[in-house]
Amino acid sequence: MNIAGFGGRTSALLIVKDGRIVVEHYQAGHDVHTAQRTFSVAKSLAATLIGNAVLRGKLDVAAPAAIAEWQSAGDPRALITTEQLMRMASGLTSDSAGNRTDAIYMGGASVRAWTTQWPLLNPPGSRYRYANNDTLLATLSLKAALTKEGEALDPAAFSTGWA
Repeated sequence: MNIAGFGGRTSALLIVKDGRIVVEHYQAGHDVHTAQRTFSVAKSLAATLIGNAVLRGKLDVAAPAAIAEWQSAGDPRALITTEQLMRMASGLTSDSAGNRTDAIYMGGASVRAWTTQWPLLNPPGSRYRYANNDTLLATLSLKAALTKEGEALDPAAFSTGWA
């Protein structure tokens, strides 16, 4: 594989065909254990996995998101749905437009520790605000729908339901 003329900053390439890895290539200094920034590709991956769970009847995106930190009596965030999170219409405030996710992607903070504490700025569903944290929260709701508290998400949960 000759990628010298590409000019991009790709450090890894993985191609899966018919459920099998057919190409796996890493730039020098990178391997299967190297964390990779996905930038906005993560939103497409999240939507695909959430759509698969909806297709299989495992997740109702119109129901309140299953975020444990929002389940206290009177917490208005308990009304935020997974769909509103996917549409970036949660109403949550943030530290900046787009939510800086550096603490998660590069600083070692967990999604749960970094994203669940934000208070409401607007009623859920009333306003669009570009927010990476909303997508991360949607994946927490997905995980809660597919696992029991404290368990790891089993990749086999996504092995069925694909067209």
